[in-house]
Amino acid sequence: LDIVVSPSVICSSYKIKCVYSKNLLDWHELNKFAFDVDSDSDWDNDMVAYPHVFIYNKELHMLYIGNKFGKTGIGYVRFKI
Repeated sequence: LDIVVSPSVICSSYKIKCVYSKNLLDWHELNKFAFDVDSDSDWDNDMVAYPHVFIYNKELHMLYIGNKFGKTGIGYVRFKI
């Protein structure tokens, strides 16, 4: 199973989606790992982009940047897998 996390531009904001493919031709979205902007947040309410994803201790960890290409810092999220 190959997992690719890629930023996509929808409605003029960056969002992070997770897709996988077994043959690199047919791609399927994993909504469980979709990551959208947080309208209640001060620093990532316009964009979440450029993720770095890694697995550690049976969890999927992701670092990403927020508004203005990370001007105010980076974000961190983890998912149980």
